[in-house]
Amino acid sequence: MRSVLGYALVAALAAAAASTAFSQIARTARGGETDVQARSGGVSIKLDAAAKQTEAASSQSESKPGSDALLAALFGGVAGLVAAAAEAAQGFFKQPVEPWSPAKEIGATQPLEFFDPLDLAEDEEKFRKFRTAEIKHGRVAMMAAAGAVVQHYVKLPFLKDVPSGVTALQTTKGLLAAGVLFAACGYMETKVWKQDETKEPGNFGDPAGWSQTGLGAGTYSKTMRERELNNGRFAMFASVGIIAAELVSGKDAIEQLTLKTPQPAVLAEVAAQTQDAVQQLPQLE
Repeated sequence: MRSVLGYALVAALAAAAASTAFSQIARTARGGETDVQARSGGVSIKLDAAAKQTEAASSQSESKPGSDALLAALFGGVAGLVAAAAEAAQGFFKQPVEPWSPAKEIGATQPLEFFDPLDLAEDEEKFRKFRTAEIKHGRVAMMAAAGAVVQHYVKLPFLKDVPSGVTALQTTKGLLAAGVLFAACGYMETKVWKQDETKEPGNFGDPAGWSQTGLGAGTYSKTMRERELNNGRFAMFASVGIIAAELVSGKDAIEQLTLKTPQPAVLAEVAAQTQDAVQQLPQLE
């Protein structure tokens, strides 16, 4: 559509150039003004280049009698108008540069669209920083939420006697396993999966060959990226909720979904902690 309008504009300006050139002959003969204005679509375009070309041609024509003066005026007017038409067409075809907006980035989905009530993403650099952190935390939260469910049924051989959930950190084996896991995550983040500033936040390629499976969107598409962001956001709430509920009830993630009695050791520990907290409260008179 823009190309059609552009060609129409150039044609209109060329027609105006021819019409104005013949009018210029008459004005030159009468010694009239050389400032030409072309009107296209109700908009007046002052063709300074045409005026300069015509003025130069007119100055040359003063020393030439008869038809030579008219030809010089014709040449100057047409050349100036063609130059102005080309400049106007170039400006028409030039694409406008839209300002950057975080609302147009990946992840601005329903129902909240772009959600930044504290206005932390002031510019593109800060937005990229927070988006990188959001993707990273979302991926960790998805693994944590899934792990909180799986560990109820599956345990490593050397951790069979370690309780499930956050109470595992109260045992020596649980603390050692958590330390090893933390060190492994730190190594992968700083040495293997380092963020490339020339790529999108969270883009570490496709090491598992997911794009070849054909499952879901199957590629690094806008749809898959928004699914990952939304699932990560949900997982962050889920993992925090699982931990908070376990600290209050003493039940792991699966026990929270059922009416199973929590592990006796965990229940006793929660009861003892609750009793200690009550004893520390100030006595009412």
